[in-house]
Amino acid sequence: MHGTELTVLADDSMSTGSVGLLRLFGELDQDSGAQLFTEVGAQAEAGRRWMVLECSQLVFCDSSGLNCLLRVRQLLDRQGGGLFLVRPQKSLALVLSITGIDQVLSVTGTVEEALQSTREEARSTDRSARLRDHGIG
Repeated sequence: MHGTELTVLADDSMSTGSVGLLRLFGELDQDSGAQLFTEVGAQAEAGRRWMVLECSQLVFCDSSGLNCLLRVRQLLDRQGGGLFLVRPQKSLALVLSITGIDQVLSVTGTVEEALQSTREEARSTDRSARLRDHGIG
């Protein structure tokens, strides 16, 4: 760790139904990944299977942090949801691009864009599930 711990703040003012918004501050690394995973797990248990992580104040993310983001995505995928990253700093955006993780994780420029995308994805997923339940599709 570089001296700045991770702070994860749930923004309930913009979280609705199955969509949660978490704002990340500090560093995501081996020491702090469990904290993020635990918070996302608690949100998922509360029915929020779509998660938006606002990353503009995330100043550091190492390979353990990237692994944590992928584990979070897997957790949410198993819940029938997904993960969106918002405004990663240039260094994180570059690492996401170089590693190809930006092809696996959805990255948006604004919280509003991410929230709209999660709502659209949620409606699409819910519609597909209803059709499957009725033997269609």
